[in-house]
Formats: sequence, structure tokens, C-alpha cells
Amino acid sequence: LHGHNPYRPVYLSHLAALSRTGHAERVFAAPVTVPPVFLAAVPLSLLPYPVAGATFVTLSIGAVVLALRLLGVRDWRCFAVAFASYPMFWGLFLGNLTPFVLLGLAAVWHWRGRVWGPALALAAVISAKLFPWPVCCWLLVTRRFRTLALTVAIGCVSTFAAWALIGFAGLADYPKILSNESTV
Repeated sequence: LHGHNPYRPVYLSHLAALSRTGHAERVFAAPVTVPPVFLAAVPLSLLPYPVAGATFVTLSIGAVVLALRLLGVRDWRCFAVAFASYPMFWGLFLGNLTPFVLLGLAAVWHWRGRVWGPALALAAVISAKLFPWPVCCWLLVTRRFRTLALTVAIGCVSTFAAWALIGFAGLADYPKILSNESTV
């Protein structure tokens, strides 16, 4: 919000160096989230921390419920199992993006016969977390070429635009930042 680099490369380098020597205490390192996610979180950053946290958890729960509904799940026991599962429990506890990735992938499946809906959802999911990229292979194998092309275009443009909005701060250091985060 203030034009500062959202990444803390010096701090992460310091923590990684301590980790390598075995002298580091268990610490929670600085976030290394990609700019599209940071920008999506800007409205939450304007709220007091407890309100922002409660809002994020509420949105996360809503994302899981909506994802299951999009997938045609109606049995309350399935909802109970989903919320009791380790990934969802920790996703809600830690405040990570797992519920939103689930919602995006559910949207891709639900609207798989269309072009724009799945492309927007998959581009958003892959821009936030790279690991769902194999869904693009599924689009290729199922001959959904327009959706695949649109996904790639939207993903590239939105990611580039998000980096541009923060002045490409941290872009050159990003691979090293990720490496240090992994070490910590």
C-alpha cells in the first residue's frame, strides 16, 4: 500500500543462514506470496487484524462450502468430512489458500464445457499457486484449446500486471527468496 517491497529478502537470508548453521529457533518466516495474492489481500489489510482474520476465515469456509456445492455435494456428512480433513483444518488454521484453490478447481470442473469461466478460475488458481498447473495438461488432452490459451493469456497478463503494480519489487530476488523460505 505504501510502495514498499512486500518481500523481506535480507531477513529471509538471515534466517536461512541461521537455519544452515543449526542455530535458528523455530520461527515463522516472512510471506513469499506472489503479487496477485498480495493485491487480492489489500482490502483485508485495511481492516483491524482480528476483523481481517475473522473475515478471511469466513471467506475460506464459504469457499469450501461453495466448492462442494459446485461439485454437486449435498450430503452434510461429506461437508463434515471435508472440514475435518487435515488439509482443510490446517488451511483454515494457518490461513492459507487451500480453500480458494479448491474453489477455483471446483469452478473449472463445474464449468468445464465453457471457455471463459474455467479459464478465469484456472488462471487465478495457477497465478496464486503454481502446483495446479497439470490441469492445463487435462485441458490439452481433452482438446479444450481455447480455454487453455485463454488460461495462459489471463495468467500471464494478470501476473505481469500484479508485479508491475508493485514496481517489479522483488522479482529479480524471487527465486532466492523462495529458496531461503524453503531452507527456513
